[in-house]
Amino acid sequence: AIGRNIDGYLTKPVNPAQIVSLCKSLFNARSLRSNHLTSRYVRQYAENKARILGPVQPADWEQVHQRLCQWDLDLGVTGNEGLRETHAGQREEAESIFLQYLESRWYGWMGRERLKPNFTWDLVAKRLRPKTREDKLPVLLVLSGLRTDHWLAMQPLLEGLFEVKLEHHWSPLPGIPEVARLCLFGGTSQKVLSAERPEWKWPAPQKLSEPSVLAGLLARSTGLTESEIDVRVASTIAQSRDLAKHSDGLGTARVTAVVLEFAWMLQESCSESDAENTAQQTDAIRYRTAARMLLAQAGIYHLLRRLQSQGREVILTADVGSTAVTEAIEVFCSEDQPHGFRVQFGKDISCDERHAFFMENPASSGLDGSRGPLALAKGERFFTQPNKYQYYGTSHLGRLVSGGLSMAEVLVPLCTLT
Repeated sequence: AIGRNIDGYLTKPVNPAQIVSLCKSLFNARSLRSNHLTSRYVRQYAENKARILGPVQPADWEQVHQRLCQWDLDLGVTGNEGLRETHAGQREEAESIFLQYLESRWYGWMGRERLKPNFTWDLVAKRLRPKTREDKLPVLLVLSGLRTDHWLAMQPLLEGLFEVKLEHHWSPLPGIPEVARLCLFGGTSQKVLSAERPEWKWPAPQKLSEPSVLAGLLARSTGLTESEIDVRVASTIAQSRDLAKHSDGLGTARVTAVVLEFAWMLQESCSESDAENTAQQTDAIRYRTAARMLLAQAGIYHLLRRLQSQGREVILTADVGSTAVTEAIEVFCSEDQPHGFRVQFGKDISCDERHAFFMENPASSGLDGSRGPLALAKGERFFTQPNKYQYYGTSHLGRLVSGGLSMAEVLVPLCTLT
């Protein structure tokens, strides 16, 4: 009951004086909490505003993003309606300024600019490789599509097992497996990897769910042989549960990597839940609730508990975040080019320029240029073709996807569990 955030309880036998006393303390406590929450929010609101409107560095955006996500959780439970509206306004403003910041600096970061953020492709060199030299047998757990607010909802349930350190790193654009996961495991940009091996040049997305392909990329970035690397992949809740159940030998290789298609599992979990219980919830709250549930449903808690009992340090992160889309935008482009909900490739892309970020020169963005220019949907929008607008424009609202331009997709949680 305490775990469900009860306000108080009465023991039997109950007399009227106890009921009056408890009701009085509850009303007083709620008033105090509400006043404290409001004053704390106003203070951080001013701090966030000053930070994003002044000279800002990547680390500033990471802190602002984490604060906003924490307030998403806090106000979703106890905040009043006025405070929630104020927070929604600040989040929208921060998102808009972040997108302008990213667009103006992306090409510089992919070039010779020195003040770059930590990208996901830096993870192996900075975190995994030093530990392999010390024979510490690191474990990399990749929850694909994991967002910061999802992690903050899950973290309290794991703090009894681990000391948790939360940081962030930046996913490359676009956040699709052929780029995000390739770079994370390969340890460098997609442009470099594409030039090294033909099979790493825009591989099919399903290829990057094959353990042998991911092991080859890790061998390249760690300097180990593939026989020293253990990679496991699960795409559904049932597969993840089975992986956790048969994890006896997990964590004994020089480097162990486990990849779970977390966003797919969240979608699967929400689609199976009772519609009556979720009708009053926003998509964000629904997915955060599902994220907590998946710790048990998908065997993630069992897997982490086993690794903790072995004394393993776990680096938990994502290749890219995700966003629940709320608005369809029409895009006109060639039919023979690859299409995605958040990414469109081709020379003749046409859509509302306010809603998309155009990469006219992919080679200057750390990408292989053979697919030509591309457009990324901004915010919570997704692309749909005119002849399919009626179908996709309504049936896919609220779907959790990756590949576009938003804080939740680009700023990826990086958690060290010790």
